[in-house]
Order: sequence, then C-alpha cells, then structure tokens
Amino acid sequence: MQDWIHFLDHLYGLHSRSLVVIHINYEAKHHRDELENSEVWVTYGLLIGAITLNFISIRLLISSDYFITDNCSSRAITNETILMAWIHKRVINRRMWSKRIPQLDFITYCVKACPDWLNKLDKFLPIRFILEFIQGLRSMSSQVLEEKVWDYIFIQVKEKAEPAEKVEMGKEICLRRGDGVLDSHSNNNLIWSVKGLDYVESLLTWHIATELCFEDEDDRSTSSYQNPDYRGISKLLSNYMFYLLREETIIGSKIDQKMVIDDTYKHMQSFYLKQSKKDVSKRMISPGSEPPEDSPRSVLCKALKLFTDLKESDNRGFPWELMSKVWVELMCYAAINCRPNVHVQQPSMGGQLITIVWLLMNHFGLGTQFETDDEETRA
Repeated sequence: MQDWIHFLDHLYGLHSRSLVVIHINYEAKHHRDELENSEVWVTYGLLIGAITLNFISIRLLISSDYFITDNCSSRAITNETILMAWIHKRVINRRMWSKRIPQLDFITYCVKACPDWLNKLDKFLPIRFILEFIQGLRSMSSQVLEEKVWDYIFIQVKEKAEPAEKVEMGKEICLRRGDGVLDSHSNNNLIWSVKGLDYVESLLTWHIATELCFEDEDDRSTSSYQNPDYRGISKLLSNYMFYLLREETIIGSKIDQKMVIDDTYKHMQSFYLKQSKKDVSKRMISPGSEPPEDSPRSVLCKALKLFTDLKESDNRGFPWELMSKVWVELMCYAAINCRPNVHVQQPSMGGQLITIVWLLMNHFGLGTQFETDDEETRA
C-alpha cells in the first residue's frame, strides 16, 4: 500500500507539472509583449527538470525488488499482477547478473599504456586518474562464465568444506590461499609463492606466471594442451582476480596493493620496451632475459621464477589442474576475507562471481560472518 501511495504521488506531481508547462506555453503565446523570453526559458528549464526527476523516481520505484515482490505475492491472476510480471520481465531482468566475468591481464595492461605525450602531461596537469581509466578501459574485456567452469568451482568449494566439521577448522580452511592445494599435492618447490609473500604479492605473482604459462608456445605440444579445461579455467580466474585487484580494490591486505602493482608496472616498463603482447611474453620467458631486481615491492622477478618452477614441476607440461585449484583457493580467500559490506552492495549492482562464491562458502559452513553458538552446527 505504501508503494502505491508513493507511485500515485509521483504520478500526480508529473501530471500537475505537465499542466503547468502547457499553461505557461499558452500564456507565452498570448502575452508575448509582457513576458521576457529569458524568464520563460528559465521557467521551462526548471519545470522540465522537475518532470525528468518525476520520471526517474517512477522508474526507480517500479523497478525496485521490494515493489515487485510486494505486488506479485498474490497467487490470484489479475491485471495488476500481469502488469507487475511485465515490468519484471522488461525492467528488472536487464540489471541481473549477465554471467560475464570481467577480464584484465597485467601484460596487456602494460602493453596498452597511454602514449608518452599523454603521460608527460601528467607532470603539469592532474590527469593521472583519467590516464589510468583509459588504460584500464583499453585493456579490459569480459568472458561468459560457462556451466562447466561454475561446476568446477562448486565442486572445489564443496571439497574444501568437507573436512570443516568444527568452526575452528572452517576458519583455518578460510585462511588458506593456495598453500592448502600445494600441501595436498606435496609441491614444496612452489610453496614459497604463497606462504612467503603477502596475499597481494602472491596473487600478482601467480597472475603473471599464469599468463606466461598460457602464452608459452612450447606448452601447445604437450598433453596438457589436449585437455584445455584446466588451462582455460586458470586463465579465466587469473584475469578475473587481477581485475578485482586493479579495478575494484576489494581484496584486503597488510600492504598497499596499488604500490605493488605500480612498482611492478614501472619495473616492467623500464626493462621490456613497448611491443606486442606476444613479443613481450616471448622475451620474458627467453633464457637469460630476466630483469635485475629493481624495487622491493615489484614481483616481476618472483613471477618469472614461479614460471620456471611451474615448467619444471611436471615433465608433461605445465600443471594446469594444480594451477586451477590454486586459483580457486585464492579466490575463496579473497571472497571470505574481504569486508561483508562489499558483498552486500553487489546484488543491487548486478552481482559479481566473488560474491556468489562467498555465499556458496557460507552455505557450506565456511566463513566468519555467520557464526552460531553451537560450533558443531553447519550453515
């Protein structure tokens, strides 16, 4: 009832202001000598602005989830519920999650940097934010989340939750950020990349290494390339997590994540000249082309070391299955350890994969946001 009162109020305001515009138009035609043109146009502008606000208010009201559910709750088929169903189909569905995953990789981000003359302007004009926005826009893309990818994530999260019979065990599982997978596979030569680094450093290291593995032409002749599911999942999640790290900045860390990205970016730009992505990747993985240590926050050398370790860890090629599991665990760590209000804001904006993963983890009893008094009780 309250919603309909608001709706009728906005409708009445729209009707009354429209009548005022018609009346002013009539008076202006019949009393041209008595009215200043500037005053008439200012009045028109104010009224048109008010009418536009009325339209926007009505649009927001009828497209709100509360309005739809409140007016479609009755089981009786009436003209009113048919109207609400039509509104839901035409308006609401357009802002639901499109199942497209934003993609951004570090090498493409570096290659598609803004021209030098624009970067030089930054010394005189405060346009750094605009340049970063343009660079991100040129580098970004999106990819559909296929059912097999979601099924894989679901199975991995479910398997992670199975040992969590108590709350303490669930909390311990939530703190794993790749080390759980590596420990289970006895990959001691890779454990330094997750346990020895901060989360942001570890994520960027794994992202660059995954991108280099994906671009390595030598891997195309191995058996791992014949089963591209793990390979594609690793790249999809790697690019998605870097997108969150670079654009959304929702991942909590003890260090400044922007500083890590910027220092690695400068290290990359100073050593690898501007070329195509394929040429840059080929040069990076060529023997003897490792850049010297430049900044303590840059992870470029660590990423190249991880690439070499991954390549040597399996004689059959890169361990894409292991890498895909590490990326699921890195995503789960970010989903469960970032602030809950970040996830609360996402459904109204169309949703994010990381929010759905967060809900899935809490459904399986993982996480700290929804605790119960009985530690044996699972969510």
